[in-house]
Amino acid sequence: MIIVHSYVPYLIAAAIFGWGMSLLLTRASVVVARRFRILAYPNKRASHSVPTPRLGGLGIVGAFYAHMMLLDAQDYFSPAPWKTGLLVGGAWAFVGGLLDDLLQLEPRWKFLFQFAAAATVVSVGFYVLPEPLASLIASAGKFWVELAAMFFTIIFIVFFMNAFNFMDGMDGQAAIFGALAAVAFVLPAATFALPNTLGEITAAGTLAGALFAFFQFFNRPGALPKRKTFMGDCGSQFIGFALAVLALRREQTTYDVFDFWSAAIALSPFIWDVCYTLVRRLLRGENIFEAHRTHLYQRLLVAGWTHGEVLALNFAVWGACFVLAQLHGRLLRDGASHWLALIILANVFVLLAYTLFVLFVERHARKRKQASAAPSV
Repeated sequence: MIIVHSYVPYLIAAAIFGWGMSLLLTRASVVVARRFRILAYPNKRASHSVPTPRLGGLGIVGAFYAHMMLLDAQDYFSPAPWKTGLLVGGAWAFVGGLLDDLLQLEPRWKFLFQFAAAATVVSVGFYVLPEPLASLIASAGKFWVELAAMFFTIIFIVFFMNAFNFMDGMDGQAAIFGALAAVAFVLPAATFALPNTLGEITAAGTLAGALFAFFQFFNRPGALPKRKTFMGDCGSQFIGFALAVLALRREQTTYDVFDFWSAAIALSPFIWDVCYTLVRRLLRGENIFEAHRTHLYQRLLVAGWTHGEVLALNFAVWGACFVLAQLHGRLLRDGASHWLALIILANVFVLLAYTLFVLFVERHARKRKQASAAPSV
């Protein structure tokens, strides 16, 4: 009998496959986008200045499905509701995003596809209500717990699909963050070869590899204009959906090693930026449906930072949250639940420190602008 001590080689192999397939398919998507003029044109919300292909998501999603279908054909892992929901619901997310890239759908139609993706997950039997929420309503009966789990699953998936889409507005941002989050979710399961986790380890590894190739060759700051592309809604909608499903899956198989809240810490930089920006705009009486450049990372760009500088700072914040997520999982493994609140507080501190730093940079940028505009005596 062979005892597997680690699934990390499987994670690495999946990432390599995703990287190679994404490189080939994304390059093909650039050719298609230029041939049919499917380009993202500069506007008041965008951070780019020249028309750029926006079908890069075809390469990422194509690499993911190619690997999943190949492994499924070889009976690599058995059918499960989470996997069916990921693949079928992911198709809804991708198609809705692709149609938006091609036709510029109205928000209500985008939401319809998002809801279809989330509802598909629930309809195949995958729904989760994390602790302690499940315990709080357990006395109401199994029916209400399951109903709450369905509601929570749909709301979280739709919310994070939108959050990821909103945050995909700068070179490399969504790709690097998505790759880090995907690895964060499954690293403990891969390290300790936890049972019944090989499927999601492979899925997350493939997604991470595909995103890294997309960033490395097509979406990093300073990439050659003739090669550059954006993932578009077809990419951001699918990736946001996939990350949400994989985060929820943590509560089913690794709840005592790396649970949903551990995953939420890894996702917290995007969640915080979107929530903070939304509340700020509401309090200022702004139309939240209008295009804007007031996300925290965009405000750094407006203040004069380069894409590379903003990405480097954000990477440091994401890395800190990655480490905190792993520490949260470590405390779960050790049964030290009384220390979990400390990790949450540290996570909040990191996000608040980042926000205050952005405000500091903005303030000094305004002072410099006022000083340069002041007439000399």
